[in-house]
Amino acid sequence: MRAESICDGCGKRAPMEAGALGTWHKPRDWYERSDADGIQTACSRECIEKIAKASGKTAKSPQPSSLLNRTEAAAYLGLRPQTLATWACVQRYPFWWLAVLLVFVAGSLCCNSLGAEPDPLGTLLAAIREVESSGGRDKGDGDDGAALGPYQIHRDYWTDSGVPGRWEDCRSEPYARRVVLGYWRRYEPAALARVNAEVLARCHNGGWNWRKKATTMAYWRKVRKMMGDSY
Repeated sequence: MRAESICDGCGKRAPMEAGALGTWHKPRDWYERSDADGIQTACSRECIEKIAKASGKTAKSPQPSSLLNRTEAAAYLGLRPQTLATWACVQRYPFWWLAVLLVFVAGSLCCNSLGAEPDPLGTLLAAIREVESSGGRDKGDGDDGAALGPYQIHRDYWTDSGVPGRWEDCRSEPYARRVVLGYWRRYEPAALARVNAEVLARCHNGGWNWRKKATTMAYWRKVRKMMGDSY
């Protein structure tokens, strides 16, 4: 019998998605929040807002993590996320080989911090921060308080990312970065896997239907300029 996710807002059921090593996850386009009562899932934005209103409790703010998730790790290593998922599922490589790989990645990240060539995803995120908030130096909220933090994230954008927490947490760079990656993972997963900077930047600026907004090209030019010779 296949596992199912049940919406805590309307009771809708949907098959869960299989993960690595026998794990199961909510459908990719569903939402999730967490508060003192635990984790709630919802099939739509309307349901997650209904749950939040009914609970009357503030969602927990997750602790920022410095670990790379599968999509970020794949982008850094130049692999597809599906490749890493397959390796984890079939245990293709022994533990010692993975340990060597982790040491290599950690060493590369250390070199980056010492001035070596930065990784493409990190370079793109830094450029977006520079365009949106002067690299985070501008601490004010934009759009008359409708856009928060170093990435100037609007409430709808945060909701669509599916990242548990509070919209106000987007003022924190580590949390806001997770929100941006969550949004890209939902609407432009292929571009995120390839680190297609133009697609990701224009999606960040124009939202999920950015292809219908010609103004996003001007935004991309600003981001491209900030990326400099690294792109």
